[in-house]
Amino acid sequence: LRRVAVQSVTSGALTAISWDTEDEDTHGFITVTGSSIVIPANCDGLYDITFAGFPAGTSGRNFIELAIVAAATGIPAHMKTQVDLTEDNGIATVCNVPLVGGDTVAGQYFQASGSSVNITGWITCYRKGV
Repeated sequence: LRRVAVQSVTSGALTAISWDTEDEDTHGFITVTGSSIVIPANCDGLYDITFAGFPAGTSGRNFIELAIVAAATGIPAHMKTQVDLTEDNGIATVCNVPLVGGDTVAGQYFQASGSSVNITGWITCYRKGV
C-alpha cells in the first residue's frame, strides 16, 4: 500500500497514515479499514511488516511507528523508529510477528516541528511460509 497524495500531519500529534493506493495484493487479502490493515480470518500466520514514511520539512522530534493490535500476548503495540533530521525518510520493520484474523497493523507518524508537515509513504505486510 502507498500514500501517494501528501497527508498533512499536525505538530505534536501522532497521526495514522491513510493509504490511498494498493499496488499489489497477490491473494486479495488486504483489507484496509480507515488507516489499518485488517488480517482476514483465514490468514493466521507469521508476518513481516515494513513501513517507510517520507516527511517533508521536518525539524524537532520525529518518529514513525508500526502500531499493531494483536491477539498474541507480549507483542509490543508500538514499534518506533526515530527519523534522522538529516535524512528525508524513516523506516520501521518487524519480522516474524504472529497475527491472526482480526488483528490490525497501521503506520503512524509523529513530528514536533511547530507546524504541520506533509508525508507520503508505503507499507508492506507479507504472510510467511504460505
